[in-house]
Amino acid sequence: MAITTENKAALAKRVGANIKKARQRKDMNQNQVGLAIGCSGQRVADREKASALPSLHFLVALCRVLDVTLNWLVFGKKDAK
Repeated sequence: MAITTENKAALAKRVGANIKKARQRKDMNQNQVGLAIGCSGQRVADREKASALPSLHFLVALCRVLDVTLNWLVFGKKDAK
């Protein structure tokens, strides 16, 4: 399956929404998350707004800080037990 601009935009939107949900569940603001993963709060905000697709390194760092799995962050699905 080829990755199209539409697919990238939809993925960025879904990931951004999941980042925001996970951040709010942890009762953290964007600056706090950014500080915890070594970037600016603006970078977190940009990813939440789907301005850019996050790197794998960024996603893994978010998973650790926000206590979610990569599967949930990207696809919104819980891991199978």
